[in-house]
Amino acid sequence: RDVAGQLVVRHQPLMYQDRRHAFGDGDQPRQRLAALQDRQYVMVARLGGDDELARLDLQQESGDLTNLLHFCRAWMLHHPKHSERPWMYQQMAGVLLRLNKHEEAIIATEEAFKAGAPKTAGALLAYADLLAQMKQYEQAIEVYHTVTENKPDHDQLQWARLQIVRGWQALNQHDRATVALAELGQ
Repeated sequence: RDVAGQLVVRHQPLMYQDRRHAFGDGDQPRQRLAALQDRQYVMVARLGGDDELARLDLQQESGDLTNLLHFCRAWMLHHPKHSERPWMYQQMAGVLLRLNKHEEAIIATEEAFKAGAPKTAGALLAYADLLAQMKQYEQAIEVYHTVTENKPDHDQLQWARLQIVRGWQALNQHDRATVALAELGQ
């Protein structure tokens, strides 16, 4: 059951003090991270898995991207063989994108795939879009082709084909763009 304002950490509900509530500590600002750091709440978070990963979920909500990136990097250094490394690389790539560090986001995404992150159509499209944004058109086209070969849904297929056309146009390969355009029309 989803309760309004309830935190869910790693698919487990997390109880916390709602400081916005009139019967709670209404004069205090809402500080979910401080509540989680309270021993009782850390113990609840551990029930859902790793308490450090629970803190990451809360840091994302706070919007402090610099500290969030620092946390991701520190976690990666301290957990060289953790099963959640692919997921953490993906989180780090997202933070880097929000910080407009696109080249580092590409590297983090590549590392996520190397570490075993699933190569879903959505993940590959996001990666290819980032490559195209950084004007790495040939690599982007290769990834878009991978998406088209892995039976994506209709919208994903059309998007990948359109981006292939745009990539060939950006590379002034108009004959290839024409062929890709014909495939788009199918």
